[in-house]
Amino acid sequence: MLICSDGYALSNGEIRHFLSRTGFSLEAGKPLSPQTLTREQLVHDTVCSDPAVVPPLVLTPAEYILNPNESQQEKRLRRQAGWRIRAWWVSSLLNSRTPIHEKMHLFWNDLFSVSFRKVKNPQLYYQFQSQLKALAMTDLKQILTMAINSPAVLLNLDAGEKHFYGNNENLAREFLELYTVGDGHFSEQDVRTLTELFTAWRIDIYTARFSKQPVNRQAVFFDRTITLNDRNIVEAILSHPQTSRLLIKRLWRYFVSPEPDPVLVEKLSREFRESGFQIKPLLESMFLTDTFWDTGNRATLIKSPVELLIGTIQSLDTLVPSLVSVARLLRELGQDLIVPPGVNGWPENSRWITSGSLARRQKMLRKAADEWSARNPLSSTRKADIESWAERLLLLEPAVRPDADKSSGLGEVLLDPVYQLK
Repeated sequence: MLICSDGYALSNGEIRHFLSRTGFSLEAGKPLSPQTLTREQLVHDTVCSDPAVVPPLVLTPAEYILNPNESQQEKRLRRQAGWRIRAWWVSSLLNSRTPIHEKMHLFWNDLFSVSFRKVKNPQLYYQFQSQLKALAMTDLKQILTMAINSPAVLLNLDAGEKHFYGNNENLAREFLELYTVGDGHFSEQDVRTLTELFTAWRIDIYTARFSKQPVNRQAVFFDRTITLNDRNIVEAILSHPQTSRLLIKRLWRYFVSPEPDPVLVEKLSREFRESGFQIKPLLESMFLTDTFWDTGNRATLIKSPVELLIGTIQSLDTLVPSLVSVARLLRELGQDLIVPPGVNGWPENSRWITSGSLARRQKMLRKAADEWSARNPLSSTRKADIESWAERLLLLEPAVRPDADKSSGLGEVLLDPVYQLK
């Protein structure tokens, strides 16, 4: 059955599981609320919460108008703009009271994988991120319409260094394969039609100018004849059932488990199409499946560097030297916010863990524990405090039970393998 409608109050373990998947941490320093909520209430209140307005980032012309023969000073300004964008993003992650919105912003970034290094122009890149953050919980039609009209998205896929001319079939092919229907679900005719639309568009990365010449001729796309424009292209993409299936499989791996349930994927896909591709009802339905709450799916996913670091800072109420320092540490941990590793997005689940990445994670966690212990020397190694931290921070019993006589305190809890799980 898709929806659990029993309406019973949630257990402590169920709430912790839900918060670990939809946020970064429990609220620092505060106990869980009394267990009076039902699944339906918790899911609805979380998904339908209104995000706080994120203060905009203002870039000066010197930071985003590029010079074809740019000097070292101009290159420095561009790099500086990149760090300002990273800091803006980190601030939103740390301070948001609606972390589900931040996680969906990260999800869409994983899908589109737009790299600052490829876009080159800070203004175009920030414009994309600002729009994506605002649309993250709206509907797929708005998001795809934004993406297909985003200079940053198109520059990210195009091989051109100075100008975007659109007459690159590989650009259209990747748009269909990576963002919408997936490999094997479109024809060469579909690629040619989308290429024709892109050919009428121009982007100059030096001036950030974007112009579109209307095509408006009849063309065949996904076996239907349409008037060729961006609105009709998006409508045709949405009408393809594989678009919703592929998105829901991605969301399932992101929030639920590595192996999507085929039956639930089909049911959720149908409901998603019937809702007009609304994101919030889709998330509510997915979070209310019995599969999401199954104990076999708890603490089975690996935290990304963003989830690990932001969650640790929030849980320990850490004072960070600067927002840029957090962004630099994320880059060291393997997740530079504005430079994803490739068009296929970030690693998933266990692929985050290598011998090198694990060592960097442990180094960060040791430092966080040491800094907390220096601020709280009386609580750092007491057995009751250590057990309290383990209960609060770990979703399962510790892999290694703390020994009060030999314990290194909070660090032992943070370095427990279970802390890497969500």
